[in-house]
Amino acid sequence: MSDFYIFVSSKDYSRTLYPENNAHDFIIDLGQRYELEGNYECSLVQYRYASKSNSSFGSFIVFCDLCTDSYIREHKLPVLKLINTRQSARNPSTNSYMKLKTNQFNRLRIYLRDENLDLLKSGRLKIFTCVIHFRKCSNEFYSL
Repeated sequence: MSDFYIFVSSKDYSRTLYPENNAHDFIIDLGQRYELEGNYECSLVQYRYASKSNSSFGSFIVFCDLCTDSYIREHKLPVLKLINTRQSARNPSTNSYMKLKTNQFNRLRIYLRDENLDLLKSGRLKIFTCVIHFRKCSNEFYSL
């Protein structure tokens, strides 16, 4: 398989397995084990969220535990995408791809932080849904 998509939503989580899950920090069991051969990368290609109030909360950062760490404000974190909520389009026109840190997984964690890297305050989001595109890298310089 050279590329595939995973659709996840904060409403898909199991409170029995992960009682701490919420709309801005959740773990999803994918229902199968992915064992990828070669080097892969991923990108957030689509997202949607609903806030509990009509107030805007500026930009936020989406993290995914499958991504390699990036340096952001003197921290190493698995950044997937920076989202500017002031943009009218919620489907990124240009997709930046992040290298995977593992080729084997059966679950993933998505969590959101604000521009200051603080966790989003509980209760600000009702739901966060996204589509992640995984693709095999043709670049020979990648190595796990």
